[in-house]
Amino acid sequence: MHFNRETGGISLSASSPNSEFGVGNFNDEVFHGGLNLSITADGIKAAPYLHRLVCTNGMVTRSFEESFNLNRNTTESWTTFWQNLERIEKSGFKPVAFTNKVVNARETRASFAEMERTMNLILGNSKCDLDNLQQFINYKPTFNRLHSAGIDTIKLTPGQKRNLRTGLSVWDCINGVTDFASHNYGFEKSANCDRHLQLQAGDILTKDFDTQNLILNQPY
Repeated sequence: MHFNRETGGISLSASSPNSEFGVGNFNDEVFHGGLNLSITADGIKAAPYLHRLVCTNGMVTRSFEESFNLNRNTTESWTTFWQNLERIEKSGFKPVAFTNKVVNARETRASFAEMERTMNLILGNSKCDLDNLQQFINYKPTFNRLHSAGIDTIKLTPGQKRNLRTGLSVWDCINGVTDFASHNYGFEKSANCDRHLQLQAGDILTKDFDTQNLILNQPY
């Protein structure tokens, strides 16, 4: 459960022990489905909630298309809301698009911007330094290879960073954030750091990946 002190909103995530499922043919990816309820001034938002089991790397996300809202106190609105709850319960709280998204994340190279975002998430919310960050985000080989190719990463524009591929997959970057957020490695963390990082990891998974539509071999 998370309380937003600024808005007064409440977010509650609950997983079901009977809803364990895997992803594709990846034996090392196991999740429990569940439900997330967010209560704000605009009403109630419900969505499937996914908790990652392997290595207890908590992640995830409430941002797939199955989310739905209750913002009117009418019989029709309540009926629709409960019908949607029943629908996602029957599916084991598993979002339809989730499996494809995980497979895509594992097969898509992270952009420099995506890798940098995950690095800054850890560095900006803890006392972890660049040397120790390497065990979570394997960034050094990418920096070394780019510099060897004559690319000055400091001078890259935001647009260039989004179009520059790294040696990591998007899933590698997500893994690094969730691993750091889900374990105590002895680094001092900011308040609500773990929950914040887990939600950010979910946001990265659900967004359109920067490099997934790049056409590398063009005639012009």
